[in-house]
Parts: sequence; structure tokens; C-alpha cells
Amino acid sequence: HHTAKLIHTWYHTGYRYLAMNESSTRAASRKTRVFVFREFLLETYSHLFQPGNIILDVAGGGGTLSWLLTNVDGIKSVVLDPTRIKTQRLVKSVQYLRSNPEAVRERSVPGLPSYQPLASLIHKMEGKSSFESPSHLRLLVDEDLVLAVSDFRRTNNIEGWTTYFLRATEKGKEMQTLGYSEGKDVAEGDVVDAKLAIESILKAKLVVGFHCDQATDYVIDLAEELGVPYCLVPCCVFPSEFPNRQLSDGSRVRCYSELLTYLSEKAKNLRTGKLGFHFAETAKNIVLYTVD
Repeated sequence: HHTAKLIHTWYHTGYRYLAMNESSTRAASRKTRVFVFREFLLETYSHLFQPGNIILDVAGGGGTLSWLLTNVDGIKSVVLDPTRIKTQRLVKSVQYLRSNPEAVRERSVPGLPSYQPLASLIHKMEGKSSFESPSHLRLLVDEDLVLAVSDFRRTNNIEGWTTYFLRATEKGKEMQTLGYSEGKDVAEGDVVDAKLAIESILKAKLVVGFHCDQATDYVIDLAEELGVPYCLVPCCVFPSEFPNRQLSDGSRVRCYSELLTYLSEKAKNLRTGKLGFHFAETAKNIVLYTVD
């Protein structure tokens, strides 16, 4: 498979970086990688980043990417993840920077150790008196979700979807993804109405997943079901949880380079890029995406 061979070669030899503050120590930190991913999305999908369009942020975790897209870029981004969105610290950082122009100047220079990507975005939030919490569906993105969306698109049966949604949301709330239960209370941004949830999903123009772990396959499946492009940065492989992943030669997927090959064989019209932070075991930077 041509694409698979290319990915395998690129993974082992390295290739062009998207120029984004590679020399900066902060740019390599876990918290700032998502800023690099946002930059890639803005460059690649400028035609989709229009007011009114929705982006699905699969396994969006703490919600940083969706918060930035919502409040900096004016794009409605919906997080699909059982875990709670935690953007309070991000908001506090924004408030601190807005009231400390000197800190903004110090931290806005790419390449310096003090560089903080958030500081270079402060000017885009001028005049904003309040910030919006991203919409949040506390759902696992898995085979059940893809099947439920497929069923609804085929039958338009809202009762069937509602049954799935209520059950899946309860399951999501009971998940202990972080090693503990986060509670079932409803937070700002939580979508609890089944009809609103399916409308948000069906209106999506793009599905993204940054280090989306067990949801990786389903980013592709959901996007293909919706007929929209997707963009993902695969990370962990979880071979024991996905024993049915097979390469075209019949071998099982056990390591990261095999995961890239598997995804390239599974997907249609796949492109490959590399995000501008250092590749590491915990910082995979290869991005797989489609544009139409």
C-alpha cells in the first residue's frame, strides 16, 4: 500500500516540520502541543472554519482545543469525551495576561524559553467581556456511537437515538478515565438534550482527534459516516483492546508504526503531516487527515 509505505518511511526518517516554535521549550510541553494542532487545523481547514459550522473534538479531554476554537476563532467546537472539561486554569491565565501587557510582550516571542502560545493569542480576544464554555457531550466515541448515528441517519427515529443517548451518557458519567469518578452533576456546556446532541453531530463539518487513544478508529468511522473530513494525531496503540486490527499482510497491530500503517490502509484519501513539536513516546506528532 503506497501511503502505508510512505508513512512508514516518514516515521523512521522524519520530514518537514510545520514551522511552529520548535526551539521553544514551552512548545514541546504537553500543555502547548494542542496550540500547535490548532494552528495546523486553521491552516488546513480555513474553508471549513466559518461561523455556524461545527467541529467535533473527539476525546477532547480538558477542553483546551475546543475552548480556543470557540473563544479565539469563533468556531463552535463540541467536545465528545466522558471526562469533565477543565478550562478554569486556562481562563485564569487569559485573565492574568489580559491585565499584564508586559507579560504578554515577554511571552509572545516564538523561540524564546519564555514563549507561551496563549500569550500570542491574547490580541484576538480583545473586547471580549466573557468567555463561552465549549459544548460537551459526555460520550465515549466508540462503535456504539457510530452505529447509533448511522441508525438515526437511516431511520430518523429520535426515540431510538434518545434511548442510546441516555444510556451512553450515563455510561460516560460512570467512566473512571482518570482513575476516579468525576460525578454526574451537569456543568456549563453539557449537552443533556438528545435532540440537540444528534443535531450537533449531524451538523459537523470536521471531526478531529488529538491523541485520542481508544477512540482513534472511530474518529475515521464517524467522519466517514457523516461524510466529512477528519484530522487525527494517533498516540497509544492498546493492542490488547483491539485484537482485530490487522495489516494487509494479516499481521496484528502491536506498535505505533504498525498503527500508522493500519490507519492508512483503513482510510481513503489519507494525507500525512508532522506537527512542529519534538516527537517523543508521549508526544506523537504525526497527523493523518483528509480534506474533502
